[in-house]
Amino acid sequence: MREIAEESERPTTRGGGAERLFVIGVFAVMSAALYFYVWYFGRNVPFWDDWEFVPAMTGHEPLSLPWLWTPHNEHSIPVVRLAIILAWRIAGDLRAMMFVSATLLCIGVWGLIATTWRSRGRPAFTDAVYPLALLNWGLFENLIFATQFFYVAVAILGLAIVILGMGRTTLGLCRATVIAACLVGLPLFGAIGLAMLPCLLVWAAATGFQSIRSEDSRRRYCGAILITGCAIAIVAALGSIAVLPAGATMTHRGTLFDMLRTSCEMLSTSIGPAGQMFWRYSTIGTIAAVATTAGLAVRAVRQDSNELPSSSLLCAGIGAYLAVVAAVGFGRGALGPGQGFSNRYALFTSTMLCLCYLGFSLYARGLAGRAARAGLLTVLTAALVTNVLAGVDYGADRAERADAFVDAIESGVPADAVAARFADRIYPAPELLAARLEMLRDARWGPFSNPGALPDRPPCREVDGSLTRLGTHHLEPDGELYRATGDDPFVVFALPEPVFLCGVRLRFTVSNASDAAPEIQLYWADSSNSGFAEGRRHTAVPIQRTSEVQERIVWIYGTVDQLRIDPPGSTCVIGLEQISLFVRETPR
Repeated sequence: MREIAEESERPTTRGGGAERLFVIGVFAVMSAALYFYVWYFGRNVPFWDDWEFVPAMTGHEPLSLPWLWTPHNEHSIPVVRLAIILAWRIAGDLRAMMFVSATLLCIGVWGLIATTWRSRGRPAFTDAVYPLALLNWGLFENLIFATQFFYVAVAILGLAIVILGMGRTTLGLCRATVIAACLVGLPLFGAIGLAMLPCLLVWAAATGFQSIRSEDSRRRYCGAILITGCAIAIVAALGSIAVLPAGATMTHRGTLFDMLRTSCEMLSTSIGPAGQMFWRYSTIGTIAAVATTAGLAVRAVRQDSNELPSSSLLCAGIGAYLAVVAAVGFGRGALGPGQGFSNRYALFTSTMLCLCYLGFSLYARGLAGRAARAGLLTVLTAALVTNVLAGVDYGADRAERADAFVDAIESGVPADAVAARFADRIYPAPELLAARLEMLRDARWGPFSNPGALPDRPPCREVDGSLTRLGTHHLEPDGELYRATGDDPFVVFALPEPVFLCGVRLRFTVSNASDAAPEIQLYWADSSNSGFAEGRRHTAVPIQRTSEVQERIVWIYGTVDQLRIDPPGSTCVIGLEQISLFVRETPR
């Protein structure tokens, strides 16, 4: 059918055994690695936005239509809300959503591979582009963050429309129905789905109206299904917008330059985190790939009008993902440089790059076409190591945060103390985190199933800290004053003996704090069992930029015989006026 493809690429799918095995092997390895990543680094602990769903998960808030349609920032995501609640109630484990996201990605990649083989007529070694682009660990934020099912699902919905409609002059009833359902689903996934909808809606409506004028009754039925799907999708989109309250979206918009910069940053992530290293070049490469694909599609239609359905759908799909890029630039540009590098957005530009490869496979001729496909495979292969390392760093950090969080809960630290300690690592609002921790405790879920988890705050007595200074590092002591002299300043104090410490009260002054948001880092340790450990036996103490005396209480709840205080910056002077201890005689 496709005369514009080079002759060597038109045989039936019976050929290309070695190429087929190679691509299937890469797909299998990347899929297995993806599931391993979720299994190894994923934790059954809510993270950041996940905590918004805890009241409904635990039954403290009823599962109702108003709750499903409650806006989440600028997003109305009823499908995501329902999916997370059902997964939690059925499996009792948030990792179920992570595995669902991984499965959707694998299905999407296999759909691209099968579509390419069917449309081109044979496999090629370079088809390994698909698993390398969409199944690599560089998409880490979308893999081990339950709420990011939102991004994965909407990206795959758009891809499903392209896959189902590609390479077929006539749609079957089943495919038309699924495409219509995907169109209806897009606006139910918030602002991202709303941004993707117009381009795909135009293609579906045009295809539908063309089909209903056909003399073939089956084509008329398909056209009616597509048009009905478009109409319902428009109603769903208007409903999603209508439920957003005033101020749900950002009110401060950046300049045109801010928007373009953020959009270019996002385009650079089409090859994963590796693209950020040379983001200007990767942006130019992505723009070139999109422009070339559009040119090839136009040329294909000029040479063979039968290519119009596939070419227009391919351009509509790429346009849908470009609309997401534009929406992110519009919505995040005012927040400053680097917003477009956010890892969760890379999925959309990576999917768009895969559609460009599909266009190269179908419409690029001769040596130039083979070179373009081989070049894309080479770039993604070279980026794989960087993407994997970035995924390992993120996964290890997320796992360490969750494990330290669970350790604090299982060791009997009260809810408000856990919330204060992990506010900058698990969820940013300590009061809400404490309340939702108690909800999970009442539900006896996961680490909260221990009857002793999150006890009420026990009575403690405050005593003066009879501390002995063990030593300093990059600090010059002068009585109660300590002047930083290097990049890693800290002072270590010893308690007279190991004691179960409920907390510490610090009275201090600070000058020349170098950080924009200065913090004192407090570490504690039982030297006979454990040393200082960031995240586990550590908390950041926010302070004010003032020369006045400040006071902070840090709750610990553990056996301690050493304290370490890190002042805020390499040029600051800190005065430790008083360190008092909240103690009780024995641990609970």
